[in-house]
Amino acid sequence: MWRCTGGSGGTGRRPAHEIDGVETVCTGESADVRANPRWRAYPTRLEFALNNGQYLGDETVTVIGQGKNLSVHCGGPWVLMDLPKGSYRLSTDVAGEGHKEMSIHVPGQVIVHFAGNGNEAKSG
Repeated sequence: MWRCTGGSGGTGRRPAHEIDGVETVCTGESADVRANPRWRAYPTRLEFALNNGQYLGDETVTVIGQGKNLSVHCGGPWVLMDLPKGSYRLSTDVAGEGHKEMSIHVPGQVIVHFAGNGNEAKSG
């Protein structure tokens, strides 16, 4: 599993890492970083937030499908992936919030909502 816990220094110029042939970036720590137009190039954006919209971090994400099986641990609330088009199975654990599994389709943006009480995540 690849771990990305460091920040980008506010520049949003985080290096991408290749995991199982998929370019992956952990980002989203601030409004300025989230506004970087570079992120629009990624066909998959996973965002982790409470039901009230507050962003979360410290998530472990596993994506399986289309011959890919990759895992990453990110400190920030966004995980960007250059996944090929298709359907995937997403499994995620967010520190203090719980576990959630779902199917996702690429391209697309997925916001994974958690209830905010440290219990099992509710569907969002």
